Amino acid sequence: MFKKSRALKLDIERSSTYIGYKLLWVITLFLEGKKFPQGSLSSDKWRYYVYDIVRFCTNEKFMAWFLEFDCQTFFQILKKLFNDPEPSEYIRSQEAFITANKGKNPFLEPCFTHLQIITIVEHKVDTIIREEHENNGG
Repeated sequence: MFKKSRALKLDIERSSTYIGYKLLWVITLFLEGKKFPQGSLSSDKWRYYVYDIVRFCTNEKFMAWFLEFDCQTFFQILKKLFNDPEPSEYIRSQEAFITANKGKNPFLEPCFTHLQIITIVEHKVDTIIREEHENNGG
């Protein structure tokens, strides 16, 4: 009985749905400045994660997957980049922060601006809609 329930638990934890929602949850934690599984991020680490998350979420391959997997949750995450004070400010002030901190972290790279994020997401959504129309005869 124990082996059967353990095997079922492992199957669930390896499923793409479980992994997808866990990934969305961890992204949300990091955008809120929280560590996984508990605690808070330092402000510098929080900024680094915001930049990394923007790059990850605007990557065409991952964005397409998220939009198909659970677009409502994905858009809630993107909304945090615009509405939550810290992530929004981190994106807005990234140029000055990167210039001031590039010596401490040579791997620090900028992410897209708010306008670029909107443009990228809009383009991807338009592409998905156009492909669906073509594949479904309008």
